[in-house]
This record gives sequence, structure tokens and C-alpha cells, in this order.
Amino acid sequence: MTALDLDVEQQGGSYKPEAFLFDLDGVIVDTAKYHFLAWREIARELGFTFTEAHNERLKGVSRMRSLDFLLETGGLTLDDETKKALAARKNDIYLQYVLKMGPEEVLPGAREFLAEARRRGLKVALVSASRNAATILERLKLSGCFDAVVDGNRVSKTKPDPEAFLMAARDLAVPEAVCVVFEDATAGIEGAAAAGMACVGIGDRAILKKADVVAAGLAQISVEDLLGELGRRRRARKPSRRKRKAAGIGHWCDDAWSVVEEGFDPDRHKAAESIFSIGNGYMGQRANFEERYSGETLQGSYLAGIYYPDRTRVGWWKVGYPEYFAKVLNSPNWIGIDVEVNGHSLDLARCTVDGFRRVLDMRHGTLSRSFTAATPDGARVRIEARRFVSMANPRVGAIRYSVTAIDAAAISLSPYIDGDVKNEDANYNEYFWNILEVEAAPGRGFLLAQTRKLDFRVAVAAEYRCSVGGRQAEGEPRCVETGSLTGNVIELRLKAGETAVLDKIVAITSSADYGNSELKAKALDAAAAAVAMGFDCLLAAHKDKWAEIWSHSDIVVEGDIKAQQGIRFAIFHLNQTYTGQDARLNIGPKGFTGEKYGGSTYWDTEAFCIPFYLSTAPSEVTRNLLLYRYKHLPKAIENAAKLGFGGGAALYPMVTMNGEECHNEWEITFEEIHRNGAIAFAIYNYVRHTGDESYLADYGLEVLIGIARFWAKRASHSAAKGRYVILGVTGPNEYENNVNNNWFTNTIACWCMDYARETVELVWARWPERFAAATAKTGLDEREPRRWQEIAGNMYFPYDQESGLFLQQEGYLDKEQTLAKDIDPAERPINQHWSWDRILRSPFIKQADTLQGLYLFETNYDLDLIRRHFAYYEARTVHESSLSPCVHAVLAAKIGEIGKAYELYLRSARLDLDDYNHEVDEGLHITSMAGTWMAMVEGFGGKRMHDGKLFLDPVIPRSWQSYSFRLLLKNQPLEVTVTKSQLSVLYMGPESVTIQVYGKDCSATPGEPLIVPIVSAP
Repeated sequence: MTALDLDVEQQGGSYKPEAFLFDLDGVIVDTAKYHFLAWREIARELGFTFTEAHNERLKGVSRMRSLDFLLETGGLTLDDETKKALAARKNDIYLQYVLKMGPEEVLPGAREFLAEARRRGLKVALVSASRNAATILERLKLSGCFDAVVDGNRVSKTKPDPEAFLMAARDLAVPEAVCVVFEDATAGIEGAAAAGMACVGIGDRAILKKADVVAAGLAQISVEDLLGELGRRRRARKPSRRKRKAAGIGHWCDDAWSVVEEGFDPDRHKAAESIFSIGNGYMGQRANFEERYSGETLQGSYLAGIYYPDRTRVGWWKVGYPEYFAKVLNSPNWIGIDVEVNGHSLDLARCTVDGFRRVLDMRHGTLSRSFTAATPDGARVRIEARRFVSMANPRVGAIRYSVTAIDAAAISLSPYIDGDVKNEDANYNEYFWNILEVEAAPGRGFLLAQTRKLDFRVAVAAEYRCSVGGRQAEGEPRCVETGSLTGNVIELRLKAGETAVLDKIVAITSSADYGNSELKAKALDAAAAAVAMGFDCLLAAHKDKWAEIWSHSDIVVEGDIKAQQGIRFAIFHLNQTYTGQDARLNIGPKGFTGEKYGGSTYWDTEAFCIPFYLSTAPSEVTRNLLLYRYKHLPKAIENAAKLGFGGGAALYPMVTMNGEECHNEWEITFEEIHRNGAIAFAIYNYVRHTGDESYLADYGLEVLIGIARFWAKRASHSAAKGRYVILGVTGPNEYENNVNNNWFTNTIACWCMDYARETVELVWARWPERFAAATAKTGLDEREPRRWQEIAGNMYFPYDQESGLFLQQEGYLDKEQTLAKDIDPAERPINQHWSWDRILRSPFIKQADTLQGLYLFETNYDLDLIRRHFAYYEARTVHESSLSPCVHAVLAAKIGEIGKAYELYLRSARLDLDDYNHEVDEGLHITSMAGTWMAMVEGFGGKRMHDGKLFLDPVIPRSWQSYSFRLLLKNQPLEVTVTKSQLSVLYMGPESVTIQVYGKDCSATPGEPLIVPIVSAP
């Protein structure tokens, strides 16, 4: 076996392959060159150049997706009919090359290897994304050499999705576990792994190292040697699901575009409900089952902006505490479909379940589930369910639920809307809803609910369509109405093998958008319009919207499936949570995935989420996030007044729905005031990315004046120090409370006052009329900016001369200087094992604090200073905030600690997927997902923006082959690709732009890759 480069370990048990599955291009024949020539000819016809570098993006990609990229390269937009014609034209050109192929183009050793495999009794199949596979096989005289052919005409999903490999196994009638795949691309290797198959990599070992065995070509191996080697030694597989669960990590299958759960585990069900949540910015829901489930569950359907002022519950009341904690409500449950089989309820907590599979398709934004269940009397049914909440029509959700009778059975399907819901975290265990109207009719239902106290109203209209064997079900459904529920009951008798399909389409409207008198009509009309479109058309429009989102926000990682799945999981949930269409809405730390933190707005939005939306969404999205805070400025001024700061000073809330503070922990609510700085920095971040300085004149100036006033009043002069100080605060590190002169708080306070003063001067000079209006509205005195300058220029910052360190706060060095690595692992996380007193006395840091300031203002410091502070503070950081790893990852990449950056990136990217904090059942960490994007793009990509210019200083982790990310540069698409050897920037704007790469200005021409050799980390 000297010709094989093996990466395997001894495994117990025997392994006897029964089938070989071969990719076509790169394994049997080389046709990639003909695809390139065909696309190049199309580009020439359209008037632009298409290079081999461009062509790299097209490998393994469908024809229409390849065409879309080609048109992006040329800066062209064409209608669908023209695109179809071009795709057909490309295929004609390609076929001209194919028709000239002959048997001599079969790669060396391939024909002989196939023949040997069949002589030994192995079944062989061709598995290719090409739609011309049959023609190519005919030209190569290989048509009779395969027992099955799975090509692009049969499959709907491309590799790394395992669909094609699984289809081939079915065609050959062999189990997946005894199939061996031969592939020359990482996507194929990942697909083989997802299918549970062994894989032989054909090509470069450095690229194909995740294969079980790697050979340069089929000529270099024999079937006998390969079978013997695979029988004796196979790569160590992942631990079983049971072992992984015991290790405390998630058990979702690693997949580039999906999160997949194989097998039903009731102990992990609440965690799965969080992981598989879906949303569209307007509404969202946990991945609860449609059918009733008597096991442990957190039923959750949520509507953005619909909240309840739940009465504050604290042990000791302090003056200034808010009277309520706002909560996004668990809203009427619209997904319900009760199922009975021969009179027995289909309940996965009570039935025997087999073949359970749940899939969150992140590419298309759908949740699917399938399983076989046996009821107590032995009747068996096969269930397949698919649902989505529409990105194209945000008020619409749709479910397709099918029941196949394995044995003849009486089936009852009962779709319903249920208003009898409550929040798990209600302070006094009270209900938040009144039900005003319930109505049922054959094939439809309607429910109108009202929140108590605030009188939000929500209308839910549902339409049901049921078919058996493709025909409308016979008989009229029975209607059900109770005080809080509306539904239908559909009685069916299914023969063995017969399938009933129920489509349930729902429209939801609220008084946030319509008057109370309009709500019902609007909901009914929306449901009727959606039903007229039908499930398939609704789904197609939804998929198109997701394709548009991914076109300017996707990140691709080659060579690391965990990293790839993690970053797409983050991008997917961020886009599900907030779309930027409504300036009244914001981003809750849990989004639509759970109830912790109440769904309210925190400083997370400005500090962590805005960088993501600035670079991946049209600028209006970020502008709406800023307008949300501008509209709450009067409340921020009220909040400051409650603390004794008048004169127009503004303190933005720590937690809010309507601008009013609703958080009730003193050390956070009244001391974690650095949040004011995050809001000011977000304005600055928006302006430096977009160049939209008019925002400062129209809105930003008023906010900055209020914030600067607060800092000026909150600071006090210390006669002993001869400096200004800020006392009694909590910095980002919440494991320190009521400290004096937190370095980050003092730093951002000074920056805010300086930025406000600079903005006053800018608006005065460029927009004098708007300046006059703003100063009249705010009562700004010309002496105030001078006061801000005086305070900012004379602020005290704790510093240790000997170590050259900015101290996190005064007295930090008085703590016993132990390191995080010295904590007994059995006592981690410390917030679940230590008393609060012990935590406060320790040196341990919850999240980036001093380092948060170095991240924001890195241009003020040299690399040596950043390295020194990173080494000191990261060693004392326990990363027990979900927002901690990302900032550290960005700084680690900047100072050349790539291994550390990767470790922290992966912790952020897989925080929920692997449940690091053992709390994913409460909901996902949505705002931390934005930090994952920061770690990738600002960390490894080295992306920065200064004065509207893009800066890139990329590095690449050792285990990655390449990565690429997409940005919008002033609303124009740009793609950055980093390999081991080079950086490629493809800009698709209307005219050339200057980009600084590794400190040098480079010109990016639309449609032409800018290629720069990679530079080693500093």
C-alpha cells in the first residue's frame, strides 16, 4: 500500500464494502476544462473576460447558479428567460466539446479499476452533479460499466448534501454503511461523511485529508489492497451520539448547509427546539412538534414588537427600580395539528419512534421532520412535515404535513389555532392574553387575541387543505370552537401505503400595523391570498428571498466542516431575527428562540450586531437600528433624570422595548453605563462605513449631545488625583460591580465627548440650518462642548507603570493574580458553582473589558501594547459571556496568534451547536452570533473601514484550505477569497475603488479579481 497516503486508525469490528460510488469529473475523466471553455465563450459573447480564477467558484455548482456568478463577474443583470437561453447556450458549447471526447480521455487506471471491482462482486455506481453524465459515459465507452447512475437530472441538492450518495445506495439496494465513495473534492468528501460512507480521496493529500484514504489516482491503487486496508483500518469515527451527549456537546450532524438530528432523544428535545427555530424578522417560533407532545417542551411562537410589562419581582426594592420587565410574548400557537391513529394520539413521548430525522435547511430557511411511529395498538404510520415562515411575505407561515399509513388505519387530522398560551418566565405565573374572538368554518379558522395592560391585538387566520393520493379528501371536516381554540377535525380511512397530505397556511396581523377594526379582514385576506398561491409557490418565493440574502452575506470555509456549519448557522439566525424593514423593531439576545432576557433590546445590538448588518445588508437596515435609538431619545433623557441627571442628559436603557429602562439588577441597570458609549460608537461606525454624514445632521447630533451631557455629569473631579473620575460603575466584565475608574468606561466616555464635539463642529459648518434646529431643540450651550473637551482631556485612567498595563479598574492588582487555567474544571462555569462574593473577589473576567476598548480603538495603540494586554487579560478571562470569545478572536488574529484566534472563533461559532454553556434549551445566543461573524471577517479577514475605505489584512488558520466572505461595500457586492497563497478580491460595483491590502492601496476593478500574495501573520 505504499502508493496510498493513509490517515486511519485501528478500529474494532470488521468492515466489508459492498459498493463503490464514483464521482465523474476528476476521478473517471477530466471535463472541468471543457466547462471553463464553455463559460469563457459565453463571457466573450457578453463582452467581458472570464478567467480560470473565476471558474474556481463554479466547481460543483449547478448550471444556473454558475450563470448567476458569471453575470455578477460581468456586472450584468438579465431577465429569467434570457438567463435560461444563455444556460442552454453554454450547455450546447460544452456538449460540442463532449461530443469530441473519446475513450482515450478516461483517466489512467480508471477502466481497469472498475473492471476489477465488478469481478470481485462489488456493485458500482456513478454519482455526478453533471446533467450530461450519460452522454459522457457513452463517448468514453463506459455506459455498461456502472450498475447505477445518479446525475444532475435526478438530484435536487448538490454536494456536500448527501442526497446523491444516498440515492445511489438505494439504487444498488445496499446499506449506506458498506458504500465507499471515490471523490476529488472536499464537498464530495463531506457529502460522503454525511451519508455515513467511507471515502477515498483522489488527488492532493493536503486538500483531501478528511478522506479515509487518499491516492493520487485510480492507477495507483488496486481493489484488493484497498479492500484489505479498509477492512483492517478505518479512520476513527466520531463518538456515538450517546458518548457525545455524555461529553456535554451537541449531537447535531455536521453539514455545510443544514443542521441535522438523527434519532429522537427526549432528553435533548428542548435543546433541539432552540437549535431548529425558524423566523423571518416579523415572527418566529421554536421547533415544537405540530402534533401534541406530552414530554418536556417549551412551546414558543413569538411576534416582534408585541410585548407585556411583566411586574418586576425582586427581593429588596431599591428606589429607581423599574416597575416591570418587558417580555416578548408567547403568542397564539398556530402550528398545531393533532393526529390520531385508530383512536390513539400520535405523541412521540408515548409512541415507538423509528427513523426520526429533523433538518434545518439553512440555505432555504425550512424546517423538516420525518419519522415512523407505532401506536400502542401496533398501527404504524410514516410522518413527513415541512414548514417555514415566509421571508417573502412576513405575515405568512405554512406547513405541509403528510401521514402515510404503513398499515391500514383510521386517521384523524385536527389542525388548530390555540390562544391558551403563557410564558414560561412570567414573574407571577400569570396569563398575558385575553381571547376576544374564536371562529371556525370548514377548511379555515380565526382567532383574535388581546394582550392585557397594553392592548396589543393579534389576529390569526388559518386555511386548511387536505388531499389523499393527490385528490381532495372526501367529506366535510368537523369544526371545533372553544373559548380559546379554533380548529377542524378531518376523519380519514387510509389503506396500507396511502398518504394524506394536509397543507396549513396561516396569516398573522397585529395592531402594531393595523387598526383594531381592520385586523380581522387583513388577516383573512392575507390567508386567502396565500392559499391562492399555494404551498409550493409560497415556498419558491421564500427560497428566492433566502437566495438573495445569501448572495451578499454567505461565508465559505473549505477544509473545516465544523467551522463552516457554525458560521452559516450564525448568519442564518441573524437574518431570521432581524431584517431591518421596521425601525420600531430591534434584536433580542435570544431572538425568536426562547424567553430568557425577555426578547428585549440590549447594548448587544450596537456593540456586536451592527458590524454584521453594516457589511452584509443594505445600509437602510443599519439606519433603522440607529433610528430605533433616536426615537427613544426622550425616554433616555427621562431615564437619566430618574438617576438625578437633568439638563437634557441621556442614559439609554440597559434593557428596553420602548426606550424605558426595564432591567432590575442595580449593579447592571444603574452602573453598566458604558452602553451609552456603544450607541454613540454605532453612529460613528455607520458613518465611517456609508459616508452618510447627513445622518449626523438629521438625527445623530441630538443623540450624541444627550450622551455627552450624561458623561459630563456622571464624571466628577477628584482633588486628590487632580483628574476627573467616574465612580461606582460596572464595566463589560459583570464579574466586577461598583468599581471606580473602569478603564473601558472612562475610555469610551472620553471618546463620546470628543466625537460629540467634533460632530457639533461638522454640522455647524456644513448644515447651519439643521444645526440651528438641533441646538434649539436640545438647548445646547456653546460652552458645553468646551466643557466636554476639558473633561475628556483630563480623565484619570488606572495604569501600572511596572507592567505597562492599563488596569481594568482601580485596585485590580490588589486581587490574587491566579489564572483561568488554574480553576478546577469541575467548578466551571464559576457562575454556576461559586458564590457571588467569591466571584467579585477573584481576578476572573467574564468577557472582554479592557480588551473591548483596545478592539474599538485599536488605531490608537501599537501591536506590542495590544499583545501585552491580550496576554495578560485573556489568561484571566473565563469567557462565561457568549459575547467574550469573538472580541478576543479578533485581537488574537491581529497580533498573529492564529491558533488562539481559531480556538476562540470555534467556541463562538459552535457555542449553541455544541452547547458549551449547557443552556441552549433556553434559546440561542443570537447577538453572540454576530460576534462569530466579527471573529471571521474582522479577525481572520482583517476587515476594517476607515473614512469609507475598506482595509484588509487577512490570515488563514492552518487547518483551512481557503475561506471566502461576501460584503456590501457602500451597497455594492464584493467577495474576498483567502487561500494559503493569495488573497483575491472580486468587486462588482459600477466603478473602480481603492482598497488597502496589507497597508498598501490597491485598485479593484469591477469584475476583475484583485490578486495579492498572502502575507504571514505579524
